[in-house]
Amino acid sequence: VEYHDEVVFAVASLRTGAELVKNLRRQGVEVVIARGESAANIKKENPEVVVVDVSITGFDLVRAIESARQFGENIAVVWFPSMTKQIECLESALGVHIKRYNLISRDQAHVNAMIDLAVDEGADVILGGYITTSAARERKLPCISIQTGNEGYLEALLNAKSLLVSLQ
Repeated sequence: VEYHDEVVFAVASLRTGAELVKNLRRQGVEVVIARGESAANIKKENPEVVVVDVSITGFDLVRAIESARQFGENIAVVWFPSMTKQIECLESALGVHIKRYNLISRDQAHVNAMIDLAVDEGADVILGGYITTSAARERKLPCISIQTGNEGYLEALLNAKSLLVSLQ
């Protein structure tokens, strides 16, 4: 955990995030910034906490798709639906074929089943988050992790600061 003025930087996994937030709440933290499933899990386990969700931006998706092109033009996105809302609109602009495979659970068997389906349907490369890319790497499949860029974090930080002012 690192402290800067009124901002505390802490890194946690999906499994440990909610517990870390409980500890930070005891120290006076009022607003939490998290991404995707971690944000949802923190909200569920800490309903009294204001959580700002870090969005995946179009820039993040373009960067990931551009990296994925080295493996081919048939790209499978295996991720939670909330994380990939705008991805289909990038297909024609970037000259690739994108098919989305929505995860409904973090269960390893489900993730593997979605990856199998994507491969069976002709995917050259798998795009996703940590859970997806870890499963794809274990199976020696080409994969690219969709990383949140500075734009998403900066927007979330500005939103968090604005919310903190409102709360005070």
